[in-house]
Amino acid sequence: MLLGVLKGILIGGLVGGLWVFGLGTPLVAGFLGYVAAILTGVCAALVAGKPIWARGAWIEVLLKSVAAAVLGFGVMYGVRNWLDTTLSAGPLGQGLLSELPLVMLPLVATVLAVFFEIDNTDEATNASDADGTQRRRVAADSESSHSIEAELESEGVDERRANNKLQ
Repeated sequence: MLLGVLKGILIGGLVGGLWVFGLGTPLVAGFLGYVAAILTGVCAALVAGKPIWARGAWIEVLLKSVAAAVLGFGVMYGVRNWLDTTLSAGPLGQGLLSELPLVMLPLVATVLAVFFEIDNTDEATNASDADGTQRRRVAADSESSHSIEAELESEGVDERRANNKLQ
C-alpha cells in the first residue's frame, strides 16, 4: 500500500507539473479538470500494479486503463460535488480543491495507485495449495519431450502387437 501511495504522488505530481508548467494553466476548471483526471488515471494504470513493461501485461493494463479513466472521472466528480472547498496551498496555488492540478491530480493518482497495488498482490508466492500439497511446474525441454514421445510410440507398438495376437 505504501508503494501505491508513493507511485500515486509521483505520477500525480508529474502529470500536475506538466499541466501547470508545460501547458501554463495553474487552474483547471470545467471540462479540463475532468480531462486532467482521466489522463492522470490512465498514467496511474500504466505504472501502478502490474506495469505496462511487465511480460504479458498489456491486456491487463489496457483494461486497467479503461477502468482508471472512468474512476478518475468519478473521483473528480465526487470531489467537485461533495468535497470542493477553497484552498490556499501556498506556492501550489489558491482556489477550489478540484481546480488546483498540483493538489488534485496527486490525490486522484494516489487513490487509483493504491487500489491497483492492492489488487496486484502476488498470490503466486505461496507455492502450496489449500490442502497443503506443493505445486510443481513441469517444464519440457527437448530431451524429455523426445523421451516421452519415444515411450508413447513404444506403447503404441505393444498395443498393436497385442491386438494382432487377439485376431
